[in-house]
Amino acid sequence: MIVTVRSTRNPDITKQMSLQMAMRHPKRWKVLDQIDIVSVNYEPVTVPVPDGVKIVVAVIVYNRFKNIQEWVRCWQKSITDNAQLVVIHNYKTPQEKKSYGDFCRKNGIGYVPRENIGFDIGALQDVSKQRLKGFPEYDYLLWCTDDLWPQRKTFIQEYWAVYKEDVKATCYEISKEVNPHIRTTGFMMKKEDVQRIKFNVDPIITKSQCYDFEHRDKANSLIDQVKKFGAPVQICNIECSPMWDTGHNSFEAKMRRSRREKEHTENFK
Repeated sequence: MIVTVRSTRNPDITKQMSLQMAMRHPKRWKVLDQIDIVSVNYEPVTVPVPDGVKIVVAVIVYNRFKNIQEWVRCWQKSITDNAQLVVIHNYKTPQEKKSYGDFCRKNGIGYVPRENIGFDIGALQDVSKQRLKGFPEYDYLLWCTDDLWPQRKTFIQEYWAVYKEDVKATCYEISKEVNPHIRTTGFMMKKEDVQRIKFNVDPIITKSQCYDFEHRDKANSLIDQVKKFGAPVQICNIECSPMWDTGHNSFEAKMRRSRREKEHTENFK
């Protein structure tokens, strides 16, 4: 990633360089807060979800109750026409199941518990194979981990705006790390395409099997399968995305954390 830096020796000097180079010389260069020009002038592209099209926003959680509280708070302030929020809970104990379920029902949010098997990809596998009891009908699925938070109230409409006839997945991020892959942190797909997804192992149990599905398998990863259907598309530059991956800890993610946190607080105050 290319960033704008200022010389610590002469504040009048600014230039652009790779983030990695700037991080190697912190005594010489200070990375400016606005690290990507795209984010400064970016105007969100939104398209209303048509009547008759139902989007289910599924948020998968294990034990981060505060994340679900924040998700519900943001949901109640967002534009959610023709959409439903469903919390899929990989519960560990009956007590957790009750507390999460009570909270969701109190706030009018769908709640689907499942045993803590297979992490987030195990839950996605259950949805894909239509064996997750209590999961609602949908036309499009927006799949999110609990630490991917809405950054704008129009986040659903921004995912929807990218859909074209040949697009088969609109994604929070198509990462170039390891192998190019759809980060399963957040993506939207049509129901018929979700059901076409194949898994090398059934049921998914281990974290290694999850990584194989996301990016290690060079022939049958999620992005490889989507490309057989059509095109995967990243909704916009990650620096100005309508969502924020609060759990991502790469160099780039750490550099944007403060700015994105401020945006989130301002947009959902």
